[in-house]
Amino acid sequence: MTTTALANLVYLANSQPMTDSLKLAEAFDLRHDNVLRKIKAILKETPAHFVKLNFEETPYLHPQNGETYQRYSMTRDGFMHIAFTFTGKKGSSFRIAVIEKFNKMENSLDRKFVPLTLTDLLHQTEERLRIESSRVEKTSFNN
Repeated sequence: MTTTALANLVYLANSQPMTDSLKLAEAFDLRHDNVLRKIKAILKETPAHFVKLNFEETPYLHPQNGETYQRYSMTRDGFMHIAFTFTGKKGSSFRIAVIEKFNKMENSLDRKFVPLTLTDLLHQTEERLRIESSRVEKTSFNN
């Protein structure tokens, strides 16, 4: 398991933290075809609604030979479903590192919330005014 691979394991896709089977194989120092085989076997035993929500098979262009292959993109829940099947000391260390990486990205997203609509902006402004007003009242009351 390489530090560089772990650092690049989680990325944003449509504002959602994601990873994929290529990154999983790289981080765990496994061949991608073996990781794909393992994922496919696990998904055969997984309820369809969970697969639909958390996994997507997508093509990618191999940088060395220019051929198109398949990979699985997956959400945190999808990844955890797969990662929990890895065993041993290496598997345990890997799962903990990944949980920390996903949490770090989610925390940074929470701090960067940008209102998507005028209504969201108005609610945020109203909340800030209420908090500031409360602060002014407490300061005035205590003086």
